[in-house]
Amino acid sequence: MPLARSVLCAALLAGCGRVDFDVERDASATGDAFEARICDRYPQALYCNDFEDGLRDLELSEGMLTSNGGFGGSVGLSFTAGGMPRVTHELAPVFASGPFYIAARVFLEAGAFIGDYLVLAQVTSNVESKISFDLVDLDTPQVVNSVNDAGGQHAATGSFPRGRWFCFELVIDVSAASDGGVTLSLDEEQVISGWQGLSTLPTGGWARVELGAFASPANTAVAMVTFDNWVVQTSPIGCP
Repeated sequence: MPLARSVLCAALLAGCGRVDFDVERDASATGDAFEARICDRYPQALYCNDFEDGLRDLELSEGMLTSNGGFGGSVGLSFTAGGMPRVTHELAPVFASGPFYIAARVFLEAGAFIGDYLVLAQVTSNVESKISFDLVDLDTPQVVNSVNDAGGQHAATGSFPRGRWFCFELVIDVSAASDGGVTLSLDEEQVISGWQGLSTLPTGGWARVELGAFASPANTAVAMVTFDNWVVQTSPIGCP
């Protein structure tokens, strides 16, 4: 894993290994609104990466830095859905109380509906618990909380954006008692907001955060997912 990370970073900084995207990008992603480095806007972040300087303390599996494939033509991080492609940031120390926010820009190319699960972002523990933001049948956003087998909740069918950049914010109110909660916003509009009164703290706390494209083998259509402007912190993020 460290070797793969160093090779990718070296290729990026040298200007080689360029991967060009032919998909049409959202015109609103260009302009001067985001000329400043994104992480300057979030000085209190537990982790922040716009991928312009490479992976920076991340473990990458089956992903690729794309030199002009990110938001507004910047550097992005791309995955082909299938298996368990992901990028991982280890939390030190583990997170065990209070609100926890995960946000990023995402581009899922247009194509056939997702037929089964596609996991885009998650927080995981050392005891195989997770809370995740997924895409399921007919492009439906979903959040899953496996702490005490709490299960999942869906947003409106087909409400997942395709073929354009959008942002998500997954908010976890971490609590060992049954007074935690999970909300999901897409483009700063809450699409899952009523999932409260939950236990959201696994044994040992939350140990890592991940982005990726974990996908069920039942999905036969090829899908490319690209991320940019990843922020993790303990206060609201909005659309990074």
